[in-house]
Amino acid sequence: MSSETIKFVSLDQVGEDQVGERFVAANGEIRVHLPKDERDMLGIILEQFRTLLFSGTDPDLACLEHPGCLDDAEAELEYQAMAANRLLHNRLEAIEKLETGLYATTLSLDDVSAWMQSINSLRLFMAERLGLSNNLSNNSTDMNSTDMVISHNHPYADLAPVYQWLGLLLGELVDVTSECLPGE
Repeated sequence: MSSETIKFVSLDQVGEDQVGERFVAANGEIRVHLPKDERDMLGIILEQFRTLLFSGTDPDLACLEHPGCLDDAEAELEYQAMAANRLLHNRLEAIEKLETGLYATTLSLDDVSAWMQSINSLRLFMAERLGLSNNLSNNSTDMNSTDMVISHNHPYADLAPVYQWLGLLLGELVDVTSECLPGE
């Protein structure tokens, strides 16, 4: 399946006018108040993302590779050969853990880590797909302000609201998790 045939669902299908805290800290756990339609959408997106990760052929996935040795091309190739499988394994493991707890009412801090890793990987990929990876540092201090840099004619403009929604989820998780950390 090529990346051109994979369609992400639009935020219009999620009930974007729903308000309230999606995550709440309580007794060392995170309570999840994510509406079912948002959980369903996240599950669909994760399934599609897993397909892309397994294919490994989409050039926008390169944003998920971490450079190991920028000044030595041969050493960089060796590093990528050694690290690529481990990074892919870690991403797939985090996605699986998120999917397992997608409809849970509470998350442990370990579960939250998998949610954050998966959502962050999705956002990195979508930023690359939308052409935001270069524009964010140049044009905006607000990572959710994509309408300044994405044309409605962009072939993947329909990803912008999903990208923003994922940023909202990630931000809420970070904020709530910081309330659960020892010493807070």
